[in-house]
Amino acid sequence: MSRPDLLALLVLSTTLVSCGANPFGAPPRVKSDGFQASAFVDDGSVQVTFELAVRGKSLRREELGGGPWSILVVRGEDQRAFELDTATKSWRDADPLLAATVLTGHPLSPGFSEVEEAKQRGTDKYSKESDSIFAGNRCVRWLYENDPSAPGTATTTYWVSPALDNLVVRCDHVSRDERGGTLRRSTELRAVRVGAPPELFEIPKGFQKVEVPAKPAR
Repeated sequence: MSRPDLLALLVLSTTLVSCGANPFGAPPRVKSDGFQASAFVDDGSVQVTFELAVRGKSLRREELGGGPWSILVVRGEDQRAFELDTATKSWRDADPLLAATVLTGHPLSPGFSEVEEAKQRGTDKYSKESDSIFAGNRCVRWLYENDPSAPGTATTTYWVSPALDNLVVRCDHVSRDERGGTLRRSTELRAVRVGAPPELFEIPKGFQKVEVPAKPAR
């Protein structure tokens, strides 16, 4: 590039910045580009860690250590679900309803709204707790009390990160069992990386389909 062309590019970039535009493109955001993270679940007796990717309404769960059918993908745009076996380069259909079991009780979409959450719970018993730091992110904590009229419902605290487009990075659930004991369950998103490439939610080239045997009629 000649010196005059370089100077012209510099002037154009300066002009765009002064107008509030980014000449090099907008940085990735959770709300538009998704995220990847290490998910952690602790229910007091069992601890589980797996890799998670979310983009829009699509998600991908990958168990650590690999193994047969260790990757589950559920695509939100067409509600198609499949599992991948990287060792044999195979894929098979899966039930889209498995998406609800990936991180139960933990909202995975950005833009958490304390008001909308209260409406879904049908309650006005919630409060803002003191801000806290979790995994390097400043978080606003929202506490929702359990419903005394509905035994088994949990008191839940959501840790919401404004820097990650109000993504919930941690949930703490506390409930009572039938004998009055305390049950605790925490779910966390650690090492959140902004951006989840669309190809993560596609069947890799070269993978062959394996038919799932039909369940015998009863």
